[in-house]
Amino acid sequence: MGSICPYCSSLKPALEGNNYCSNLGHRIGDSKTNAFYLKSNNLNSGEHKSRLTVRTTFDAYQYYQVGGTDHQLNADNYLIVNEGQMYFNEIESEVPAEALIVAFKPGEVEMVHQAVSKNAEYQLENPYEITGEPIIFSENAYFKDQCISLLFHDLKTMIVSGNDQKLKFEETCLELLERMLHNHSSHLKKLDKIDAVKTSTKEELLRRVGRAKDFMDAHFKENITITDLARIATLSNFHFLRTFSKIFRKTPHQYLRHQRLKYAAHLLEKSSLPVSVISSECGFENHSAFGRSFKKVFGQSPSTFRK
Repeated sequence: MGSICPYCSSLKPALEGNNYCSNLGHRIGDSKTNAFYLKSNNLNSGEHKSRLTVRTTFDAYQYYQVGGTDHQLNADNYLIVNEGQMYFNEIESEVPAEALIVAFKPGEVEMVHQAVSKNAEYQLENPYEITGEPIIFSENAYFKDQCISLLFHDLKTMIVSGNDQKLKFEETCLELLERMLHNHSSHLKKLDKIDAVKTSTKEELLRRVGRAKDFMDAHFKENITITDLARIATLSNFHFLRTFSKIFRKTPHQYLRHQRLKYAAHLLEKSSLPVSVISSECGFENHSAFGRSFKKVFGQSPSTFRK
């Protein structure tokens, strides 16, 4: 497919020759399934148009902007970017961040969806036909369960080792697509927690509140207010608070504090920053309050946790 831009060329591929770069005029329709590994503590991708991709990081924090919405990836989540969506990716980390991107050829997720949703008779009669609407995933950060974590780890190992295991690679990517569809269905079950009659209304509320949740993931260090979050969700303050609490079983304040403490644990483990600096870096104005909150969640003081 020709040469690629500096960002795309920095990605180590699972399969050679299956690259795609929107900045150099490559067509999504010509792209093949591939996976890419990258390790960096300073990265700026520039804006690109994505094919269907799933993106994750293993041991650090990684910022994404997708369609104007902010996301922060960490070891506990992953992000799906739909085909044709614009994205921007940035890493600024004291320690090198390891990341994985798995990109799928057009129509592959619809093929997997049809295989798991249609009976055997239909598939025998229509082995190559794909019917129905294109699959559109929620562009919110998904929780990384054990099953999908193992698939990510297998793909990373294949790329880093440099072994040319095309059959195993294809099997793993198809298993990953099946798991992505399963987790997407589980994500949509959150609709049952929303007080609305129409399914379309529930879906829109889930999308809006999810956008505010992802904003908190990306900006947890800042002094965020309910008004800020409700404005992002385009909801009244009280409607946002009530809906968020029902969907995520935490208030926005509880969720934000949890994200700050999780990042503090990451810095205590991976960096040499003093505890007082970490407290401030994670958005805690009061060092004593940080210590109490950390001990309540992790069962020990920040200093003991680091040791």
